Amino acid sequence: MRGTVGVGDTIDVVSTPAVGGAVVPCNVVLSVDSTHLMPIGSDRFVGIAAGAAGLVARVPNAEVRSDLAVVDPPYAPRRYNVVDLTTEAGGSFGIAAVNNLDHVLGVRAAKTVLWRAGAFTTIDGCPNPLDLNNNDQILCWLDPGVGVWTNGAIKRIAELDTLSYGLAPDVVARLNDAGDVGGSWASGSRVFTWIAGRYASVPFNGNSLDDVFRFNNLGELFVKRHVDRYQNEVDVIQNGAIINRIGLGDAWNAAANNYGDVAGASQGHPGNARAFLQYGSNYWAFAFGIPYSVNIEEQVVGGLSVPTWGEEAEDADRSLHGPFYWDGILGLQLLKNAAVDRNWVITHAAQLTDFGTILGSGDNATLGYKSHALLLIPTARHQ
Repeated sequence: MRGTVGVGDTIDVVSTPAVGGAVVPCNVVLSVDSTHLMPIGSDRFVGIAAGAAGLVARVPNAEVRSDLAVVDPPYAPRRYNVVDLTTEAGGSFGIAAVNNLDHVLGVRAAKTVLWRAGAFTTIDGCPNPLDLNNNDQILCWLDPGVGVWTNGAIKRIAELDTLSYGLAPDVVARLNDAGDVGGSWASGSRVFTWIAGRYASVPFNGNSLDDVFRFNNLGELFVKRHVDRYQNEVDVIQNGAIINRIGLGDAWNAAANNYGDVAGASQGHPGNARAFLQYGSNYWAFAFGIPYSVNIEEQVVGGLSVPTWGEEAEDADRSLHGPFYWDGILGLQLLKNAAVDRNWVITHAAQLTDFGTILGSGDNATLGYKSHALLLIPTARHQ
């Protein structure tokens, strides 16, 4: 099967090879849309049209081949039930973090709150929430100082008690499931861990460390470092030593999970950031865009972007932008229209739990198109 196909066209599919090489009889006509995407090779993307017997690939404005990339029905594009956190909070809710219990940390009416299954708990003594772990412990910027909230009590990190916003407005810290903390301050030049109540400075050689973005359950501290004008990188630090270094080019965004996998954006030319996932010795570049979160299933959410430089920009499909979900089986899926309630348009995917729930934002025509903080819960939990 070959030919040029556009959105709204139909494809008559006789058979499609499924994942693993088996041939699935189809004999159906599928309608093509641009909502769902999959990667082909290193720099081409296809849309997929859903049918009862499987999913068939198309290459925008190019050749269509049934043997290019097909996914079995169990891996159909994800759909999400929407929890409107902004409306539940009374009209305003600033999101900070979500955990594997689908509990959400945020700010409502200038107070830190923890949302749990429709109920809000005010976190007294925590004016600025920094992070939330899977045991509902909360890392707080106390101004002055940093502390960990657990069941109503805050344990302060004594060595950071003198830090106020005036002295250290750039404190960045993260919390793991043991209640340990890793972070930095003084423009990233002071890096620390706080494990089992013991504070330790982390020695660092090189230019300033600009952002600590993860401290996982393996005790790995993930930091983004500005090397020079055209080069940024991720350094992974464990027990005071750099155990891995990942180049980002001129890009900046990165995320990590509890297994040490890193999703980032590597940029060779301004405006052409390519999202990637590195797990172990494997490296997979899968889209033009920025990843914001990766879970232990190596599933990624982020935002697609259209290249703006060189041949990549000339060949780009300009409909491919907005929030995305990606994994190594389904491939790439645009999330804009992934809500079960079709009134919602998903505009941002900020964080992904290990069970596939997404913390993000969206608009709803029936609510006046005001941006709402959303919890997107998958209708099925794919592993």
